[in-house]
Amino acid sequence: MKFNKYIATASVLAALSLGSCAGEAEQDFLVPANSFGYSTKYSFTDLDKIMISIDAEGVDAAVLEQVVRDEDGNILQIKKLGDMTISGGKASIELNLSDAELSSVGDEVETQYTVTRGGSTETYKYSTIAVTSPISFEADEVIQNGKDAFVRFEVGTANATVSNVVVESAVLKYDEDNADVAFSAVAGDFDLANDSVSLNGVDYSLYDTLAYKVIVNGTSTKTVLVPVNKYTFDSKGEDMKYAGQTFTFMEDVETVGFDIVSGTGNDLGITGLGTTMFVKAADLDVSDKFQAQNAYDAGTPAASLAGLVDGDIVVYKSTYTDEDNKEHTVFGTLTVDDVTITLDADGAIEDKSISFSFQN
Repeated sequence: MKFNKYIATASVLAALSLGSCAGEAEQDFLVPANSFGYSTKYSFTDLDKIMISIDAEGVDAAVLEQVVRDEDGNILQIKKLGDMTISGGKASIELNLSDAELSSVGDEVETQYTVTRGGSTETYKYSTIAVTSPISFEADEVIQNGKDAFVRFEVGTANATVSNVVVESAVLKYDEDNADVAFSAVAGDFDLANDSVSLNGVDYSLYDTLAYKVIVNGTSTKTVLVPVNKYTFDSKGEDMKYAGQTFTFMEDVETVGFDIVSGTGNDLGITGLGTTMFVKAADLDVSDKFQAQNAYDAGTPAASLAGLVDGDIVVYKSTYTDEDNKEHTVFGTLTVDDVTITLDADGAIEDKSISFSFQN
């Protein structure tokens, strides 16, 4: 994925002109200070300096000021942030974030500028200046399916030089107190503009949360949290069949399923069609493909199962070849919901049926 080199709000990009310096926010129109309908926001990362340029044709002097308001919007104080340099029809200024009492991501201040021209003084709105992070993340969904997932990050500033990027990680255990969890460095040299970290859900416990922290220039940090989700089956259903009947899991494949087989007395079982094999499982989340696969691999597959009872859980696996001669492997779970024995008037077994639910 391609990332932009710089992070900026749309309003910043709209206000930048060809005559501005890189990483400098420029405003080329004048808005009276009492124009309450006007509002814009310029962003600098917590690594940047505040670099501002305004159209100042004919201006003799200009001062950038901070507007402090109470919670009702009333002006409490106007603070001088600094004198602006007049050159080439522009007024510009460069400040540290701390000069505007900005320090952390999310901090912001309202500013205005007062200009002097021809002996008269005028005050105009500038904008809200906000502090953002130079780091942004994009993370794949992490599931226990054996496939690699990626946490991608981008680093961009308005005017600061990025010289060092470090990535750290930690595992937050599900349903535990992780207040003292320790981060450890992820091995590797990372690109200063954008890079990624790969991971696999099967290496972690279900519902763990993976925390990745990116540290830029040793001071600016941001963390993304990525949960490990279960690998679920795509479809599910339920059915009821009598002894002697056949059930198939797939409408267009006759060899993936089983026959209902009647044994002695109340015994009722299943026999696989084609290559369909079965493993009984216990304490299984029947919607979880990862658990089902592990249960099948840990058991002894059988072509038939007898003596099924209510609550039995079965994992099945089968292969088939499609019309293009391509082989497919499918598996899923089968839960016995009810085994019913019907007796006639003399108390003899008249019929046997099995109700079941399945996921695949």
